[in-house]
Amino acid sequence: MIHQAWALIVAESIKFWRETRRYLFDLFWGNVSLFLIFLAMFFGLKSFGGPHMSMDSLDAMIVGYITWLIAFGGFQTLGWFVGEENQRGTLEQLYLSPLGIEWSLLLRTALNFSLTFFLDIFILFLTMLVTNRWLPLNIPTIFLLLLTSVPGMWGLGLAFSSLMILYKKISSLFMVVTFTFVFLISLPAWPFTWYSLLPFSACAASLQALVRRGESFPWWWYLFLSGLSAAYLILGIVVFRIASRAAKRRNLLGQY
Repeated sequence: MIHQAWALIVAESIKFWRETRRYLFDLFWGNVSLFLIFLAMFFGLKSFGGPHMSMDSLDAMIVGYITWLIAFGGFQTLGWFVGEENQRGTLEQLYLSPLGIEWSLLLRTALNFSLTFFLDIFILFLTMLVTNRWLPLNIPTIFLLLLTSVPGMWGLGLAFSSLMILYKKISSLFMVVTFTFVFLISLPAWPFTWYSLLPFSACAASLQALVRRGESFPWWWYLFLSGLSAAYLILGIVVFRIASRAAKRRNLLGQY
């Protein structure tokens, strides 16, 4: 079991970094486009708000946009991986893994998170430089909050990816989910409310409180975030396995 897990980690790591290096051009311009979208939103909001626009509102938008990038990126990545394997005709091969396709997909997503986290922090520094709105960043605490919460997004991404196995194209549904995430990260989920039980809402509210107001959190809050994230991750794995069995019965795995 340990040998199989190590072999999977090595194989997926080599594949991920080789593909990242091979498609570095696309990665670069993808992040440039995200940065330009943010600038358009920031200066557009500042222009419409006029001279009486609250600086706190602009700071909230900066943190909210980066938070949305991280949350939706963690959710969308799994769907992108499944769609890519489906198009290449290699999805069925992943089911031959002795550890299961779920762990292969989750490992790829974790590797992708290790890269996009630093890219998103870099984009955040660029936005602060261009907008001249310097926010205090406690990087270790930010990373800890994300580490306890982002796996829950992977679970939701896995659940939605199961729909892609069954229905092949769900791009319209992903567009709806995009706006849903904007709603989720804007909820007042810190201190604890019923909103805190929704996906990523508690983490997003915590990031706002940390970066904009310098608040700290009790130890039990991190345990709550970890437990909630684990629950969504397990739910996603269960849904994915149920959908996979249904796809096998209907002979849908090899189709596109």
